[in-house]
This record gives sequence, structure tokens and C-alpha cells, in this order.
Amino acid sequence: MIFELMFRYFVGTILISIVMTGCDSCQSEFSALLDKTERYIDTRSDSAMVLIDSLFYFEGKSRREEGMRYLVLRAQTLHENHFSLTADTLVFLAADYYSQHDNNRRLTALAYLYSGYTYYELEDYGRAEDYFRKAEAM
Repeated sequence: MIFELMFRYFVGTILISIVMTGCDSCQSEFSALLDKTERYIDTRSDSAMVLIDSLFYFEGKSRREEGMRYLVLRAQTLHENHFSLTADTLVFLAADYYSQHDNNRRLTALAYLYSGYTYYELEDYGRAEDYFRKAEAM
């Protein structure tokens, strides 16, 4: 009886460890691919686009901070590849997030910048100017 109970706890502990390790590796893979995307944006923007599109599935499963980074890098990649930002206005979520959690000034500035570009494309020049000023202040 005691051995059966100990066996169940042991197996349960192993299963929990496996699940947690799997989640960490998925998260670290997502972060690594975001890092790779960030390196490619300026030099190989088409490759960055392929990478960022492949991460769409993982974005909802990532930590909030990594999800916001994904949104900013997606907007940057779209802009670098000369795609319209108006179809993907999720960058506003990232701008709101970074305005409240100012832990990364570069990403905050980029979120503001691409929010400004999005409003500019939507021909809302007043809001675009506000976001451009916020980006410049960062």
C-alpha cells in the first residue's frame, strides 16, 4: 500500500517535470526564433517575414511579454517588406502594453513608431503624429 502510494507520487512528479520541461523548451524556442527574426529584419527582411509568419501559431501560447514582442516584430517586418500595416492593427496592443510596462525602451519606441505608421496609413494624421512624438521621446 505504501509502495503503491509512493509509486504514484513518483510517477506524478516525473509527469509534471516532463510537462514543465516541454513548456520551457517551447518558450525558449519561441524566444530564439524571435531573436533570429530580429536579426534578419534589416538584412534579410523576406526571411524575417517567413519566420514571423511561422510563429503565428505559438504567439497565443507564449508569455504576455514575448507575445507583445512578437506583435512589434511582426509590424516591423511588415513595414520592412512594404506591406500595409492597416490589416494587422495588433501593434496597438503592444503600444498599450509597453506604455504600462516600460521595461524595454527600444521595443516601446518601435511599438509607438509602427502604431504611428498604422494610423498614418489609416489617414488619421493626428493620432499618427501623437505616436510619432511618443516614439521620438523614447
